[in-house]
Amino acid sequence: MELGLLSSGDSKWIGFKPSIGIWEASGEQIELKHFILDHMSLKTGWIQIASGSAPDCHWDESLGKVGKQPSSDHRRGFQVQVYTKDGGWYQWQQNQVGVLQGFSPLMSAIFDKAKDNPDKVPVVKYLEFEVNSKGKGTTRVPKFEVVKWADYPKDAEPEVQAEPVAEPPASSPDDTEDLF
Repeated sequence: MELGLLSSGDSKWIGFKPSIGIWEASGEQIELKHFILDHMSLKTGWIQIASGSAPDCHWDESLGKVGKQPSSDHRRGFQVQVYTKDGGWYQWQQNQVGVLQGFSPLMSAIFDKAKDNPDKVPVVKYLEFEVNSKGKGTTRVPKFEVVKWADYPKDAEPEVQAEPVAEPPASSPDDTEDLF
């Protein structure tokens, strides 16, 4: 069995650039419309992101239990796994204020409905961004909507794949029917 420990270490990542309002996937600009968010993979903590080096992450012991800030260069942030139909799984890790302002209400909406959707993951629609010029400078805050709950993607790793359950609830007529 190949463990992949000696591979290049290149990981697939996705992120929102709040300075210019675009999405990137592994360095390429993309048009993100819908994605699945694995809310059970969420980590929060202190992250220092410096150009040219790997992020320095200090994760909280558990969600809601904030650890000590390692340095003044570390800011609050998150890491979560997301799935796009065209690209598969990506790591989404960010610590910019604009992103956090959009991500926090999304996660609140997800966790409010998670108990009603056991063994399901939310399908999220990226709506747009809102310009926020309060505070230090201008940022863009991404806006999201949970459009439905779905089974874990079929091409997920076997260790984390949820057992199939009843069909997901029907969504309102829109362009999400054939997403996941």
